[in-house]
Parts: sequence; C-alpha cells; structure tokens
Amino acid sequence: MNPITFLTRRLGRDAGTAYECRNCATRYRIQYHVCPTCESFSVEAETQMWAEERRQPDS
Repeated sequence: MNPITFLTRRLGRDAGTAYECRNCATRYRIQYHVCPTCESFSVEAETQMWAEERRQPDS
C-alpha cells in the first residue's frame, strides 16, 4: 500500500473518490464537467476543495 492511500484511509476519507460536487456534495471516482446528480458545473478535486477551505477565514 502506498503512503498516500494509507494516510487517506487512516484519516477516514474514502480513498476511492477523488472528485466532489460543491453543490450537492456527491462524490465521484471520475471527473465530470457537469454533476450527473444536480447538473451543477462545480465538480472539483477534493484536494483542491480542502486547500480552499483552509484559505477561507472563519466567520
């Protein structure tokens, strides 16, 4: 098992999903330009979303 997979599983995140819709929070294993569930254009890589969440100041 590679170290990234190990850490991902250890942290409790689903290692099989890499993309998530910002609108409906549905996760996908492949990248879609349009979310098949809600038809939103906001399907992004989870790592990209985590980085943006860290940059946003707490309200």
